[in-house]
Amino acid sequence: MDKDRFIAGINWPGTAVFVFVGLGWEAAVRSGWLEYEYLPAPSAIALGFGELASQGILAPDIAHTLISVAIGWTVAIVLGISLGFLLGLSPTARRYSLASIEVLRPMPGGCVLRRSGFCCSASP
Repeated sequence: MDKDRFIAGINWPGTAVFVFVGLGWEAAVRSGWLEYEYLPAPSAIALGFGELASQGILAPDIAHTLISVAIGWTVAIVLGISLGFLLGLSPTARRYSLASIEVLRPMPGGCVLRRSGFCCSASP
């Protein structure tokens, strides 16, 4: 019964789109329409993934990335909650920071993220 419910819950049109895009991508690279250097075929990506996994390189790199993301989220949560409490509980802090916050309010979130990445980026 659970297997039937699982199969019925699959988005078949969405899955078909991914399959056809992947097949088209593979065909375009194999036929020479796309440069392999810039856009490898899905089969080459899968082979590289398998090679990295079999050599034991993939797991430590994924673990490092996930740990970095978790640390970043933790720092952001602690800072956000702390600043939120500070602004909510201190009329003085609210008064001096409200203008800066209100200037950012109409700006789309993606724009704020790009600006913060540009100003605070650690890469050269």
